[in-house]
Amino acid sequence: MNAPDLAMRFGGFTIHGMKLAFPIASLREVLPYQQMLDIPSPAQCVVGGINYRDAILPVIDLCRLLEKSTVSDNAKCILVVVVGSHLFGLLADEVTGIFTAQPDSWKDVLTTDLLGSVFHATVVRDDELTTVSVLSLEKIAKAECFPMISDEAAHTDSHADVSGRVIEPMMILKCGQLDLAIRAVHVDTTIAGFTIEKSALAMGHCLGVIHHMGMAIPLIDFQDFCGGGKLSSQGTKTAFIIALEKGKVAFLIDQIVDIVRIDTAHFNPVPEFVLALPALFSGIIPNESLPTEILEKLNPQSQCLIIDNDRFFAMPEVVSLASTNTFASKQFAETPLGGVSHRLSDQSNRSMLLYDVGILMATPVDQLSMILPYTPDVQQQSDTGYLGIIESRGKSIPVFNLCQIQGVKEVHATSSSCILVVETEEQSVGFFVMALLTIANTSWEPEISELSGAQVEKGTSPRKTQLALFTIAEQQKMLHVKDLVGLASTLKVTAAHPIDDMAEA
Repeated sequence: MNAPDLAMRFGGFTIHGMKLAFPIASLREVLPYQQMLDIPSPAQCVVGGINYRDAILPVIDLCRLLEKSTVSDNAKCILVVVVGSHLFGLLADEVTGIFTAQPDSWKDVLTTDLLGSVFHATVVRDDELTTVSVLSLEKIAKAECFPMISDEAAHTDSHADVSGRVIEPMMILKCGQLDLAIRAVHVDTTIAGFTIEKSALAMGHCLGVIHHMGMAIPLIDFQDFCGGGKLSSQGTKTAFIIALEKGKVAFLIDQIVDIVRIDTAHFNPVPEFVLALPALFSGIIPNESLPTEILEKLNPQSQCLIIDNDRFFAMPEVVSLASTNTFASKQFAETPLGGVSHRLSDQSNRSMLLYDVGILMATPVDQLSMILPYTPDVQQQSDTGYLGIIESRGKSIPVFNLCQIQGVKEVHATSSSCILVVETEEQSVGFFVMALLTIANTSWEPEISELSGAQVEKGTSPRKTQLALFTIAEQQKMLHVKDLVGLASTLKVTAAHPIDDMAEA
């Protein structure tokens, strides 16, 4: 097979010390490890099966397939992969993320041995510069005679049976002290083994962002969101992701218990005093409608609350966070994945970060690549507002005082002060702000012209100023919108020039 093109991406994972990968297009889902069901199979590599979307999904152990003397005993997750129109599961110790590889790093593995041929090639990861082995899932499927399920068998649509009853596939979730159910058809995917990254979005119920499929997706503490208090940080966590029109949002939970099909006629109404957001729930699944093996995994003193998907997807916080999806790294931003723009535009109802630089200002959240804490060692280096260089994630980031650029003379650094980082085509640039306030959606974004006396004399065109109207604490505020990406590009050229020139950027 020829080497992949630049746009091809891989999903990486490890098993028994082996660093492996396969094309990301073949990855359907990542599930936390769960107890295996016994299934009949002559293949030694099949360790059992799991209940996957109302079907039994066979799971294989690559160590057994490769006839290693030891088998996988540290698996933490199961990768659901698709080959043609069929699915099977792969045990994995750890998911190491999505990455790209350059074509010249692709080295074919040539062998006449059937087992050896499951290793398709080796590539060098762009992000870590380490060599990994690329699997051929097609050869794995042919290496031993093991069962697979049809992709269509793992359906999640509700349907009416011959008696007219509506049977609904429900995903059962454990979330701290809450037992919850959500219609499986509305879950985009589930993931485990992720890292929560710091972000400007980390306020309220949002914990930060996680990286999935090359995107940075906001992560919400689901128990806290439902009014049940903060979810404990103890133990292994998982998350489910929903896809809205504007983007995706992830929700942190303890465990995905199973997917079961339930007659909707059995759903009971939900009491109005349930938690802080009773309108978020549409009903309760009675215990007698759940299989015994599922009830044994749930909280004995609680009932399974059904999330009202329509209201859930329309919650302002969810809708606002869904619009903030950004590329997880520059390499994905260069891949055509759907036209995410980091420049200002004339649209309204955008998600903005509001902050204090002596005056209140706003910047589109999708312009920000990360937020860093301000430390006292970052001190003023020049009259231009340049503060110096900081190091983060292997990058050297120049930092400028946005307060001074805006003409504010008295700047007070506090424990709430931070540095907003944006990406230009050439580098990362940071801006000091005194405090973050909140994230809010715009309701109107007018653009006005400012024509100074000097411009009138020269006959030049007026400078445009972007404004945005927000509703904050039931009050409307009109704020200036700061294009930090445009400003960062200007600062590369004008950092040695007077600060008043930069304030016009």
